[in-house]
Amino acid sequence: MSMTLDGLLRAIHPEVTIVRFEREANAAVLRTRPLQRIPRDPRSLLLDLAAMQHRMSRPQGDRTPFPAVDFDRHARVVNHRLRQHFGERGIGVAFQIVQGDGSLGFRQVMDILINRHATDRTNLVVRKRVNRFWMEQDATGRIVAAQRYLQRFAPLLPPDQRQRDSVRLATVLPGVLRQHPFRLRDLLGLQRLRR
Repeated sequence: MSMTLDGLLRAIHPEVTIVRFEREANAAVLRTRPLQRIPRDPRSLLLDLAAMQHRMSRPQGDRTPFPAVDFDRHARVVNHRLRQHFGERGIGVAFQIVQGDGSLGFRQVMDILINRHATDRTNLVVRKRVNRFWMEQDATGRIVAAQRYLQRFAPLLPPDQRQRDSVRLATVLPGVLRQHPFRLRDLLGLQRLRR
């Protein structure tokens, strides 16, 4: 049985995706011991952050110790996410924040990584669900889905897309649906998880 538009929208709702993934990542970080020392250099900060990334990435209940996993893979993810947020000097800027504010600075950097982790997981999950939904629709189903989406969620769309008819919106609907959880979160005023 194919998924309906309503079923898809329930499956990609921000509470089911973004907020849930932020809570899971935050819980994984909170289950660890607090920062015992201020990292002495960017490399030691990267090691601490990569260990936290490992905890956020593993399934709940998995207790695999960090040394048993690939440090380089988690370090690359951390570096990438910090560069997304701070620019090219990502780890250097994060290190300066931690040096300046100690444990509070470390938590600030972790919050950035948690939010990036939740966004990346949301993008992955939503893309899979939208692609599955889209592949199950024939041409008529795609136009009907676009029409229903336009009727219900026109305020979420950029002005140029609000002006489209359902046939033209159907050509970009997968991209619109991939952005739906983020736009709905912003419209509803769902705040990022506060710690």
